[in-house]
Amino acid sequence: MLLIFKNFSERLGQSTKFLLHVIVVIAITLIYSMNLAPTVIAVYKHYSILKSVLYVGFTFLILFGSFAAIYFAYKAWGRNHIGKLTKSQLKFSIKVWIVVFIINIVLSILDNVVYHTQTTANQSILNGIASNSDKVVLIFFILDLLLSPFVEEFIFRGFIMDVFFKENSFWMPIIVSSVFFALGHATGGDIFAFLTYFSMGAGLGYIYKKTGNIKASISMHFLQNALASLAMLLLLF
Repeated sequence: MLLIFKNFSERLGQSTKFLLHVIVVIAITLIYSMNLAPTVIAVYKHYSILKSVLYVGFTFLILFGSFAAIYFAYKAWGRNHIGKLTKSQLKFSIKVWIVVFIINIVLSILDNVVYHTQTTANQSILNGIASNSDKVVLIFFILDLLLSPFVEEFIFRGFIMDVFFKENSFWMPIIVSSVFFALGHATGGDIFAFLTYFSMGAGLGYIYKKTGNIKASISMHFLQNALASLAMLLLLF
């Protein structure tokens, strides 16, 4: 089926193919952006455990559906940079992640000084969900956070950087994908929040470009979300 789809797309003109790529990535991103909606509704409506779990089930359906769609699109049009994660790639990725972490600390301090905020709006929403959740629902919510890097990396690094840019293009795909990544996470017009997520996206994009392995950027994104999940667990327990 994948081969049939690739053959079909190769027959299209360049402008038609570009439009198809845009439609596909926008559609998948919009669907994925709704993945937390059922969980948020369950939390703030204070539904019963059974009903809440059913709502969270819809979250996972959206999440896995988004992953299947973007993985299929990446395999059809991307460069298929999915290889074994080596020790050298992992060490390099950790070094980049440490630099990004330091940059984010500086941006957080500036954000606190200028806007008097302790955390980004996106993180505040996550903390609010954590503090209002039943423990069972929170476990599912954290599982979602841990699985979301797989979808986001295939969208922002794998698809956008591979499909819309030439292979020898280095900084432009990193910048463009980081802008979209930041726009998808930063809310409220806080420039430092935007720069925080932009730096995260740039770091992940740099890792992807330098290692040529999407597993490297996924692993660092997973680490970032794991730390956020740990912070939420500490709020509850």
